[in-house]
Amino acid sequence: MELKQYIQPLFKWWWLLLSATLIAAISTLVVTLQQTPMYQSRTTLVVGQTYFQANPTSTDIWQSQSLAAWYVDLALRQPVQRATMEALGIAWLPSYSAQTPPNTQLIEIVVTDSIPQRARIVANELANQLILQSPTFQQEDVERDEFVQEQLRKLEVDITRTNEEI
Repeated sequence: MELKQYIQPLFKWWWLLLSATLIAAISTLVVTLQQTPMYQSRTTLVVGQTYFQANPTSTDIWQSQSLAAWYVDLALRQPVQRATMEALGIAWLPSYSAQTPPNTQLIEIVVTDSIPQRARIVANELANQLILQSPTFQQEDVERDEFVQEQLRKLEVDITRTNEEI
């Protein structure tokens, strides 16, 4: 058989090929334009102390990676979800995932939503609630930091007032 015999049906039915291509392109365009855009927000947390050590041992790194995996599991559980919804005053959470990149001590929280600001706020609050519910979190440290900040604000006001009087 010659090449002409293979190409001849294409020339005979060119209008069918063109119309099928146009229908597919137009329908794809219509569906794409009607879809709601989705946005992702990412928050990354560091677990452990090995980043602050000059020479961490392999045991330190392994423990931090194991702890990161534990925190990922905690981030996907009901208590963190409930606390996040209460803190933000919302009735539901957008879809999100938490994972540890391979061989790291990092936790990455990814929130997907149709509103970019909400995705960002939820990602940050999930990270915050994960920190608040961690066993190493000390409420006294937060209260002490707030007290120190308040005292600094008062001193700044006093210094400004004294400068004005001088």
